Amino acid sequence: MSGDGASGVYLLKVSLRRISPMIWRRLLVSEEMTLFGLHRTIQIAFGWKDYHLHAFKLHGRHYGTTRTGERHRDRVGKEVTLTDLQQRVRQRIRYEYDFSDLWKHEIRVFLIGFKRGEPDWSLLNVDGAEALPAVRWKQMNLDKLPQEAREKLVAQLTAVLNRG
Repeated sequence: MSGDGASGVYLLKVSLRRISPMIWRRLLVSEEMTLFGLHRTIQIAFGWKDYHLHAFKLHGRHYGTTRTGERHRDRVGKEVTLTDLQQRVRQRIRYEYDFSDLWKHEIRVFLIGFKRGEPDWSLLNVDGAEALPAVRWKQMNLDKLPQEAREKLVAQLTAVLNRG
C-alpha cells in the first residue's frame, strides 16, 4: 500500500461459489499476511478443519500445496504475502479447497487505510455505511485518539492479523 512503514489492512469478502443461499464471510487481514495465514483464517471463519489441499489463483498464477500444512513460496523460496500479490480494490482471487468436492470461493478485496485515521468506508460496498451509528461512533472515538495511541493500535491490530 505505501512505503512509509504504515501497515495496511485488507477487508476481504470470501464467498462460496455456486451455492444458494450465498454463504460468505468478511475478514480483516493485514496486507503482510501470508497466503498460508489467509488459508488458515478462511478455515477458521468457515468452521472447517483443514483436512484437504487448497490453492489460490490470481493473475494467471496458481499458488497451491501438495500436502496439508505446506506454505506458499515464490520462485526464490520466500513465503508469499498479500502485499506480494499487488492486489487492487475489488480484485478477485480464487480459493479452492477440497479438490474432490471442488469447493470454490471468490475473494473480493476491499482496502481500508488506517494510517491517516480516515478509512474509506465507501469501499465496504454498503450504501450509507459511513452514516451508520456504529460506524460514526467508532470513527468519532478513533478521531479522539492521539496519533501515538492510534499508531499503537494499528501495530497491535497488525500483530494480531499476522498470526498464523
